[in-house]
Amino acid sequence: MENQDIRDHLRAKRIPIYRVAHKIGISEMTLFRWLRVPLSQEHRRKIVDAIDEVTKEMIEELNSVGI
Repeated sequence: MENQDIRDHLRAKRIPIYRVAHKIGISEMTLFRWLRVPLSQEHRRKIVDAIDEVTKEMIEELNSVGI
């Protein structure tokens, strides 16, 4: 399966794919399509950066409710 490392990273961090897609500015289905084929360096960088940003946001959300 293509881009298994990204899929595993999303799963391990429990990040919903729709949040990553929203952060990039694309639809969830578009991101699923991107993950089916080898990614260009530009797309890979966009996804990894979005995952990092969403991770930070989720940590901040948890901290704001005291978890």
